[in-house]
Formats: sequence, C-alpha cells, structure tokens
Amino acid sequence: MTNYLMITNDTEHFSGSIYSAFELIFQRFELKRWDLNERTRFRKVIGSGDRLAFYAAGKRKNCGHIIACARVGAVITRSADLKRNNDLLASSPVSQLELKDINIIEPINFKDKFFELEMSIGVRRTKKWGSALMGGAKKLSDNDWDALGLPQQT
Repeated sequence: MTNYLMITNDTEHFSGSIYSAFELIFQRFELKRWDLNERTRFRKVIGSGDRLAFYAAGKRKNCGHIIACARVGAVITRSADLKRNNDLLASSPVSQLELKDINIIEPINFKDKFFELEMSIGVRRTKKWGSALMGGAKKLSDNDWDALGLPQQT
C-alpha cells in the first residue's frame, strides 16, 4: 500500500464560470471516481488499496487544504466505463480511480505543514513552494501521512 496526495486546481466550467477545486473534489466524490489524465504523475502505479489524500489548490473555498481521504478500490481503464462531467473544460481522463471509504476530514492547512514533511526535502522556502505539487499527484511517505494527522483507517 502506498499513499498519494491527489492535487486538484480550480477548473473552468463550459459556461465560463470557475469551479473551485473544493467543488470539483466533491463532484468526483459523488461519482466515486478520480480522474487520471495523461500527464498525471504515478497514474500507472497507483493501484487498488492505495490511500489517497485530496488537496484543494487554487484560490477559492478551502484552497491550500487537504479536505478528505479515501482508498482506491480499482483502476478503471476502459473508456466505455469512465464517468465524466462534460460541463468542465478539462482534458478527458485516460483512466479513473474507483474511490471507496471516502472520509471527509477537518481541513488541514497543507502549506503550514509542508516544510515539516519529508516530501519538502530539496524545496527551498520560497513563495513558489507550490511548484513541488505540480503533476496532479505526489507520493506521501507513511511518516508524512502521520505528520499531517491523516486518519490511519480510510
């Protein structure tokens, strides 16, 4: 079992309005699916049983916070089985993670804890610390999972 931080940013809606990362995360929770795009890091290695923490990036509601956890039930790769919100101006997923045991948590301010984590090694304390979160997913060590206060049972 491996831990991952799944990163979502604000996304434009077909109407021109903006969906906050927070709203998008909850929309995906309703479908019990998490999109993996062609350029999502670790998309080929995330698998059944892995633990996920969900980070809302962007500039809107709960931005900069981890807001939930879940486990991967299965990886969906057949395009006919993918569930999609066609109202968003986002690239189509190449696969999806089936989510189980979704656990909404008290939001955790990730930026405040980032430089205490193993994953921050090699990242300078600059205003651009968020560049370490590019790519849609990051591995979290068990130590980092614990340091963030994420639930053990998800």
